[in-house]
Amino acid sequence: METSSFLIWIIAIGMVAVIGLGSMIQAYSGSGSLAVLFADPIAPNPLPTLNATAAAQFQQGCEAYRQGKYRPASDRFTQAAQLDPTFAEAFHNLGLVTANLRQDNNAAQHLLLAAIAI
Repeated sequence: METSSFLIWIIAIGMVAVIGLGSMIQAYSGSGSLAVLFADPIAPNPLPTLNATAAAQFQQGCEAYRQGKYRPASDRFTQAAQLDPTFAEAFHNLGLVTANLRQDNNAAQHLLLAAIAI
């Protein structure tokens, strides 16, 4: 009687462990959610930069973002931020777009830079 109870417990614990491990592996290596995290960029009007080139890059980045072209948008926001390091909105949108690209560490870094640039 004790042996059968022990085997039932071992099987139950083994099933929980296998299901838990399988779920963790799927979450880590799977493609994850394909939903867009942030649908729209922030686009203040007027733009808070005096650098016309940075403003143009920012506007192009916003347009690419709205079209779902996140890599080109990332490039444009990066260029705008490099041209004007105090352009917090460029860093903020860069954070949003990198989050949509599932680059969480980079997204956090860019959002922190947005907070510092203000």
